[in-house]
Amino acid sequence: MNSGFSGGYPGEVRRGFAAWVLLLAVGCTRWPGQLRPGIRTKPTRGDLGTTFRTEDEAAAAGCAYIWKNDAMARRYEYCGVIYRDAEGIKAGLPETYGLTNYCKRPVEPPGTELQAGYHNHRETEWFSREDRALAGEVARYLCTPSGHVLKMTSEGTVIVR
Repeated sequence: MNSGFSGGYPGEVRRGFAAWVLLLAVGCTRWPGQLRPGIRTKPTRGDLGTTFRTEDEAAAAGCAYIWKNDAMARRYEYCGVIYRDAEGIKAGLPETYGLTNYCKRPVEPPGTELQAGYHNHRETEWFSREDRALAGEVARYLCTPSGHVLKMTSEGTVIVR
């Protein structure tokens, strides 16, 4: 039985369906982080008051600060920025948008160089699909509910602490 399609009906449907699923998957990896125009990025409002030898140390200190000083971190996500200034590597104070599953890394202070970003998860111990989709430019650190600190770069993910 000829379906009228040059490649035969069953193969064309499978290829068409596979292409549609691929387009959907690619489109979904960009949502919602790329598509939240109503959420404006906040500037960093200060730092943790010390310099660090490495980004990993700064991220661990930022995570410790979130869990120790922000009781609302059990309800909302917080994000912070790690940057380098003339004094060395610093961790900016974490910010929240009062959302349970989203935050935007604050902007590093003028005249500094972005090194990385850190944020907490309230319930999950691993980077979310959105976290993985936005990886690349700089390292991303995750402060897990159990107290671990994970680092994700374009090369992969490691446990820092």
